[in-house]
Amino acid sequence: MPLLRAAAVVVAAAAWLALLAGAPLLLGPASSDAAAVTAAWVYRAGAVLCHQQEGRSFAVHGTQLAVCARCTGLYAGGAAGALLAWILLATARGRARTPSLPLARWRAIAVASGLPMLVAWAAEHAVGAGVSSLARFATALPLGACVAAIVVAWAGGARIDDTPPATAIH
Repeated sequence: MPLLRAAAVVVAAAAWLALLAGAPLLLGPASSDAAAVTAAWVYRAGAVLCHQQEGRSFAVHGTQLAVCARCTGLYAGGAAGALLAWILLATARGRARTPSLPLARWRAIAVASGLPMLVAWAAEHAVGAGVSSLARFATALPLGACVAAIVVAWAGGARIDDTPPATAIH
């Protein structure tokens, strides 16, 4: 059952990424009412999650995606990280081991994976440096992958280890 829960997270992450990438295609001249309604829901959800600024977003066939390049990077990284974590979890389960989720290590990895995005954001907003949409996308990938991996490991039943390391004081 835990692997099934983890797989559901992977499917949800991949489906959301597919909807984001495919929504512009659903708005073509020959699209059905159902396709247009689906695209409208994706763009509305994107508006809740993202600023959707045209200059900071990718476009498919001339139609802007529902989220900016940075958000696209977070979701693409999330889909990839979720899938990789599920594969590792399934492999560990196949060896009859309950994987451990050491939170102190994952916290450090999450902070480190967010640093490229933070540096790009700070360069853009504090210094006024020009940051391309591709750079925004690329710097967001690690954080999306890390967070999704943590969620999949948790959903997959990984043992959560939040015990502080022993020190000479304790």
